[in-house]
Amino acid sequence: MNRSKYGVNTPETTLPKIGFAEDHTQAYKGIEGLLKANAHLYKFVGGAKNGDDAVQLVLLKDPDLMILDYQMPGLDGVALVRMLRSINSNLKILMHTAYDDEVYYKTLTDCGVQGFLTKSATDQEILKAIQSILNGVRVFPNNLKMDLEFDIARANSKLNTLTTRELEVLWTIVSKHEREDALKRLGISINTFNNYISQTGGKLDQTQEQMRYYAAKWLVLLELHTVPIKNIVARELKVKKNSSSDFIPKS
Repeated sequence: MNRSKYGVNTPETTLPKIGFAEDHTQAYKGIEGLLKANAHLYKFVGGAKNGDDAVQLVLLKDPDLMILDYQMPGLDGVALVRMLRSINSNLKILMHTAYDDEVYYKTLTDCGVQGFLTKSATDQEILKAIQSILNGVRVFPNNLKMDLEFDIARANSKLNTLTTRELEVLWTIVSKHEREDALKRLGISINTFNNYISQTGGKLDQTQEQMRYYAAKWLVLLELHTVPIKNIVARELKVKKNSSSDFIPKS
């Protein structure tokens, strides 16, 4: 009998089955040792040193989660992930990789990968990532997590539900416009402005902090919409720039 993650004695067969694929000897031994040392939490079903063996491992052992290196001999990367997911669409995959590129993460996420860890991850970070994924929580490096969850098409459709005033309020937030200046231009009180923030956030399903985090993306999307305050500010800046260029200092 073994103690499960919930602290209840359960038969070994009920433990989540974990396998991995890694072609670097040191990393292979490290992951293997970590999984074997935590046999009270997971049933270790084996390791592979190339993509082809990883496929065989999944076919024969039917793990619940696989930890994968991205670049290995034989089948690797996106092709390997797609193959494993075609064998078992419920298989959870944690990539253990040296890559750090948003396109790479997005591509593999679209293929069904639930999480990513860099090669520098500690044993505790690996265990935490495994548990999070098994519990249905995706795992990404902090600098990319929120970006990967931003759906451009869905966000733009949500912008279509905003009123003109709500679009203006969103623009003042994401453009880091001075609030006092925004209130003056919009002709509303701070309480009314905050109410609009609440309404806008509700429609976008985002907090004010998230709106600011996604500022660059929102600004691009707002270019597709009529936002009076944005156009007013742009015209004023243009006039100010032209006026400055007309000034010729005396020699």
